[in-house]
This record gives sequence, structure tokens and C-alpha cells, in this order.
Amino acid sequence: MRRAPGVAAGLAAVALAGCATTVEQATMTFQGGGAITVEVAVSPDQRRLGLSGRTDVAQGTGMVFGFGAQDVPQLWMVDTLVPLDALWIRDGRIIQIDHMSPCWESNDEDCQIWAPALQVDAVVEMPPGHGRVVGEVVRW
Repeated sequence: MRRAPGVAAGLAAVALAGCATTVEQATMTFQGGGAITVEVAVSPDQRRLGLSGRTDVAQGTGMVFGFGAQDVPQLWMVDTLVPLDALWIRDGRIIQIDHMSPCWESNDEDCQIWAPALQVDAVVEMPPGHGRVVGEVVRW
């Protein structure tokens, strides 16, 4: 998934085995119970590419995009091979969940664009079937 640029900070970097790229990771916990491991999109390339091109995104994982200030970012599923949910977060609480399908259009401009109804601090992309709900408190 590709998205608008933003800022994410404050988390330790860990190198993924077999990758030359350094990826920041964090544990995200939910008020309703459970936790997931998220990649933190920090670099411009990570923010631009997101989870696009991956053939699988395992349950219990995802990617978080933080914004230095509240923003109304836009997401699309160009070159994203698997369905994803976008959890829009404002002040540490999920305010909206969008269920996004891969876009197979030959013209990228024909792909649907998702955006929150309100300004948000962050968005988390993760596989569907996670059981998260609007209003739930999120920490990472």
C-alpha cells in the first residue's frame, strides 16, 4: 500500500534476518486484549511502499505509519497483493476501520483511495480478521 509521507519516531531499529534494510519494529497492544508486532514505516521508501508487493502478511503483524501532527492521509492498494485493514488512530484510539482490497486496475488512478473522516495521528495496516473495534485504545 502506498501513502502520504509523515513522521514516525522513538522506536529502536532492528535488522530483519536476511535483509540489508533496517526496519524499526514495535509491539502494539490493544485495550480489548492482544498485541501485534508492527513494522514502523520511517524512511520515505518504507512510507511510500508500505506492505505492497508482499504475498502474505501474517496474522499478528502489521505496519504503523505515525504522523508528527494530526493529518488526513490517503491510502491506496496499488501493487498490494493481499487484502488489508486500515485502523485509523486519533489520540491513541481507533476512530475508523477500512477494509481494503487489492487493486488490479491497469491504470493506478482507477484504484480506490481510502482516507479517515477526521484527522488522525497514525494508521495501522494489518490483515483482516483481527477483531479490533472502533473506540478501542491502542498503544505502541
